Amino acid sequence: MRRWIIVAAAAAIALGGCGSGAQSGGAGRSGGHATLLTTLQPPTFDPASIASVGAVEGPLGYAVYDNLFRVDYAAGTVIPRLAESITPDEAATVWTIKLRPGVTFSDGTPLDAGAVKFNWDRIKDNPQLGSGCSTTIEDFKAIDVKGPLELRITLPEPRGSLPQQLFGSGQVRSGTCTNIASPAALKKHGKSYGTSPQTTVGAGPFVLKELVPGSHLTLERNPRYWDAPRPYLDKLTVRQAPDITTSVNAVMSGAAHVASVMAFTPDITRYKQAGFRYHLQPMNGAAMVIFNASRPPLDDPRVRRALTLATDLDDLTKKNFAETVSPSDGWLTRSSLFYDAGRAAQLRQPTNDLAEAQRLIDSYVAEKGGPVTVTVPAAPTAIPTFTTLQQQWRRLKNVQVNIETVTGQVATQRLLANQAQVALNQSGANDPEAMVASFGTGGPQNYLKWSDPQLDAILAKARPETDPARQKAHMVQAAERLVQLNWFIMLYRPGAPTLVAKDLTNVKLHDPSQVDLAQLRFR
Repeated sequence: MRRWIIVAAAAAIALGGCGSGAQSGGAGRSGGHATLLTTLQPPTFDPASIASVGAVEGPLGYAVYDNLFRVDYAAGTVIPRLAESITPDEAATVWTIKLRPGVTFSDGTPLDAGAVKFNWDRIKDNPQLGSGCSTTIEDFKAIDVKGPLELRITLPEPRGSLPQQLFGSGQVRSGTCTNIASPAALKKHGKSYGTSPQTTVGAGPFVLKELVPGSHLTLERNPRYWDAPRPYLDKLTVRQAPDITTSVNAVMSGAAHVASVMAFTPDITRYKQAGFRYHLQPMNGAAMVIFNASRPPLDDPRVRRALTLATDLDDLTKKNFAETVSPSDGWLTRSSLFYDAGRAAQLRQPTNDLAEAQRLIDSYVAEKGGPVTVTVPAAPTAIPTFTTLQQQWRRLKNVQVNIETVTGQVATQRLLANQAQVALNQSGANDPEAMVASFGTGGPQNYLKWSDPQLDAILAKARPETDPARQKAHMVQAAERLVQLNWFIMLYRPGAPTLVAKDLTNVKLHDPSQVDLAQLRFR
């Protein structure tokens, strides 16, 4: 049987797209000290907790730990890192991981199969760690060390997408299954592991040298790193930026060299117009307005569909994002392994149909009374987008839209606590495991408790599938069902733009939209 995903034999880096549609060149010099701004400073470098996948803290977790492997979602391949391969048996119930020989942690101890098992057993035996990896490895029937560099995983049922599940863990803050720390350090430091440079030991391109909570952290080149001559920089100072405006100004002025931001705003337009480039990996999924389908009036599919149909994406993106984004044309990108040109029309969410939107609202009001009232908790950076949506939705009779200004922290808290009627979010679900996590009943990333038996049944068929054609058919069917449910409005492709100063080069992205700090060079 043809496998959907097999690890390549040689190490490789997945290259991401830039805002201008090109990659930075590989030229440049080694050495130097760069400053990175991020939206979040990780509270700990514990491998069970810190993300090493994704554009927020992912670059920092990756810098310290690297990954066992990475997934290139567009190509449908696994990129070997600390592991050389991960392959299934014929039934896809037993998977074998073979590790790269000669890899050591920064303390000089070996990264072997026993170290991987120790990290996973630690997560499984200590639920208080709250690791995103726990739901994955709790499902394993067995984890067996078959040799110094060979680990065998036995599953209770076929799982065609186990590599993606290990890589993404179904979480926004992901990579926690593919982070491996030194067992010697974990045993020595116990609960204090990851809280200071002295208690943090990985096998990544950098070593944590300074950690000042609430202020900054410092990373220095790891002389033991297996993938020499990377990293090219000698040192990185990482600071937290309070907002996108600060990040843009810092990179443009030379006060910072790299900045990761979480949204497109007029500041990004200003940055681009000044001749700077942002870097982004186009992803399946969408930046989107999400509806709480468990709370009236959005528990009625007529209201959700009406608000979707009353949305004018061209007007929204023109007013709020200028030339930085294009309206969404469906869940799957044209470069995706799962893209089906013959189903493109069914996968494109209908919008900008006021007549049909009004008919649905009239039907709802006639049955349940009106007006339809929606309250939106909006952080300051989201107010322009929600103001435009408010104007568009108010074109409908018997629809009232109120905007409540809150802090970004409060907006996030309400989303995670299932308290917001409407919110902004991003989802880049690229495989069955991520779909289950984001949209399956009880999924760990399904913050608004969406539930649809038909979608659950589709995903249940997709998860064990190893044949590429059949898995593609299930994924297309799932994406089509999401369009029908109107749980959200797809605005534009998701992703976190990475801003880079003009004196840095060799900017390369991991999928999804994560800048590889080990590749950066000064010109």
